[in-house]
Amino acid sequence: SIANGTSVIVCPGGAFHILSINSDGNDVARWLNEKGVTAFVLKYRLVESNTDDPVKELMAKMSDPGKFHEVTASVEKMATQDGKTAIEYVRKHASEFNVNPARIGLMGFSAGAILAIDVAFTYSPENRPDFIAPIYGAISQDIQPGVPADAPPMFIAAATDDQLVLAGGR
Repeated sequence: SIANGTSVIVCPGGAFHILSINSDGNDVARWLNEKGVTAFVLKYRLVESNTDDPVKELMAKMSDPGKFHEVTASVEKMATQDGKTAIEYVRKHASEFNVNPARIGLMGFSAGAILAIDVAFTYSPENRPDFIAPIYGAISQDIQPGVPADAPPMFIAAATDDQLVLAGGR
């Protein structure tokens, strides 16, 4: 009854190894719903896990930044494509979801924010988000070719005390 026609595809974080699906996904989607926004939570492609403990694998890889980047680079490109496909899907089915096809945004946390930024810099007319909200994300040097003249509006949030130091803190 409070739906306002805006939709947001939420991209959880997890360093492209896991998805923080509850805190960075479902909880955010419920909060957006309470504000009248139709929310979708994107399960995008991740680095293949070789054990039953992907968090442990992730922590081991993070100790070597070069190796970590090497492992995540190709998956980041696939995850970006998943974000683009999600926008196309919501736009194509906008009438079924009762959303405005010109009010489809992408919001991401950490790795999901990187995905959102990558989409905002490399879209086609069919998968251009109408706005993005990267939360504590970084711009990938692999995918980001420069800011297009018609780039979507962007709300950026990062904290100076974030362990990734994205806001230049400490």
